[in-house]
Amino acid sequence: MGQNCERTLTPDEIIWVLDRTNICRLGVAEDNQPFVLPMFYTYCANPDQITFRLLSRTNGLKMRCISVNGLVCIEVDIPVNGGFASVIGFGNAIIRCIGVDDCYNRRDEIEVCVFDITGRFYPSCL
Repeated sequence: MGQNCERTLTPDEIIWVLDRTNICRLGVAEDNQPFVLPMFYTYCANPDQITFRLLSRTNGLKMRCISVNGLVCIEVDIPVNGGFASVIGFGNAIIRCIGVDDCYNRRDEIEVCVFDITGRFYPSCL
């Protein structure tokens, strides 16, 4: 069995990962059934907290799940030399209306205030 080559990312490395992509995976749950989907994101970081913002249509499974249970998980990963870096955050999601498009469809923003975030580097160890 090979050695464990994983290592924890520093806070600066977590921000480095978040700056290099705009696609995350949002995890929600309905009746204890997980549902994970890719979404575009932006984020704002301050010393105490990271807040993600995701755009969405108003209706659909993820919005229904969030309106019942606001606890969510966000995962971001990128390939790096010799492996990949992954960031996982747990937080509370809030749905905010941000306007109406040309077809009178409401557009919403999912704001996720992360209360726990970690990162790991997983090299290709053999």
